[in-house]
Amino acid sequence: MVFNGMGRRNSVSWCAMVAVCEQNDEKEKACMVFLMGRKEGIELTDYMVSIVISAFPGLSGLEFRRSSVNALAVKACVEGNIFVGSALVDMYGKCESIEDCEQVFHEMPERSLVSWNTMICGYAHQGDVDMVVTLFEEMQFEAMPNYVTLICVLSACSRGWAVKLGNKIFESMMDRYRIEPGVEHYACIVDMLGRAGMVERAYEFVQKMPFHPTISV
Repeated sequence: MVFNGMGRRNSVSWCAMVAVCEQNDEKEKACMVFLMGRKEGIELTDYMVSIVISAFPGLSGLEFRRSSVNALAVKACVEGNIFVGSALVDMYGKCESIEDCEQVFHEMPERSLVSWNTMICGYAHQGDVDMVVTLFEEMQFEAMPNYVTLICVLSACSRGWAVKLGNKIFESMMDRYRIEPGVEHYACIVDMLGRAGMVERAYEFVQKMPFHPTISV
């Protein structure tokens, strides 16, 4: 391996090796390489820490909390590193550890669109419509909702049987958010109507779709 044959390895080469392992779905190896680099005294970069964080959903949130990476990531988050903070929120969200996700999210002095979407999607997965709506409204003071945001919000309306709210948000997508509804948004509305027992309305909605229904609808 070229990496092992290098006489002198700096933070760039270590970072590249960690990234290669993570991208090839070798999660444990990515973490091991990171720890080896730490033992050699490499200078950490925010990018390197965020890469290692992204490897942990393939392992477990518990392992992450027990690791030295956790302390480094939390420190970077508290110091205002939005890149690491967003990766940390995303990692806990994928591990379905909503409490840890929420704690990190609220400790971030600045939040990105990714971190907002992760929190909203996490609560949407739990069907917590009230929390999703609260975050969705707060988000708009800091970031503009995007295509993914609205999928998460409509999904929450579906899981929480919030038909009136779901229809209102869907109908305002173009006028208020300048986002043209895609097949995923339509699928959320069909699912929402179906869950609420409004089968005929769901069928009528599908018939009026501007494109041919996919299997998700």
